[in-house]
Amino acid sequence: MKRAMLNVVRVAMFLMFVFFCSQLCLATTQFAITTTAGSLWGEYTSPYGTNNVSVGSIICDDFKDTVTIGSTHTYYQLSANSVIQGSYGIWGSSRLLYQAASYLAIQIFQESNSTLREYENWALWAVFDPTDALAEMNQNGVNQAGCEAIFGTGAWVSNKCTAGTGNGGYLANAKSSGPAAYSAGMFNNLMIYVPQNLALTGPCTTPGKCDSQEFFGMVQAPDGGSTLLYLTIVSGVCFGAIFLKNRSKDVSISAV
Repeated sequence: MKRAMLNVVRVAMFLMFVFFCSQLCLATTQFAITTTAGSLWGEYTSPYGTNNVSVGSIICDDFKDTVTIGSTHTYYQLSANSVIQGSYGIWGSSRLLYQAASYLAIQIFQESNSTLREYENWALWAVFDPTDALAEMNQNGVNQAGCEAIFGTGAWVSNKCTAGTGNGGYLANAKSSGPAAYSAGMFNNLMIYVPQNLALTGPCTTPGKCDSQEFFGMVQAPDGGSTLLYLTIVSGVCFGAIFLKNRSKDVSISAV
């Protein structure tokens, strides 16, 4: 009888744990883009201003979806670290690519030179979608300076920007610097805002089929790290629920 009661308690605790996790893991926010930082090769560049003061400025990493200035959308809030550690953004759980993208997002937030900031925007788009980024650049007047700043010296071939042929550049630098920046804690206050799917039933997991675009944002932690602690707890609860869910399959209610 005691064993049966213990198992009932375990199941009840598991259900409560899952409920608590759902409230944390599915935290959402809403905002609309209100301003842009500039425009280059036919696209508005980040940082974009928003009408949500708790979100602040955001940076787009999504070249396949679109959003209209002034339109409000719902987003799922995840720490960049949790996405790097295995949570899913719209681009899946690609650890190295999200490390490179996070590194570029930090550079964009900190960049004071508007031309270099626009190059960094295009490098960020090229992290996840180099084919479409290159096609758009070449169709909208990219020059050698911009091409090689992003893809490296030698990427400009026969008056056309190419990928995979240059040396250096923002894209290669981000891919090589991202892992060390992550290990050093550079992304601790970086957020990722994941849009809903087109049916508005959950987070989007297919680029090009999202209700809006995916964005990076910066969260300040003036108290010295409570934001990071909260996000770490949230991630732990989420992964803990998954672990307990698997363990619960072995729980049986039996009489002694």
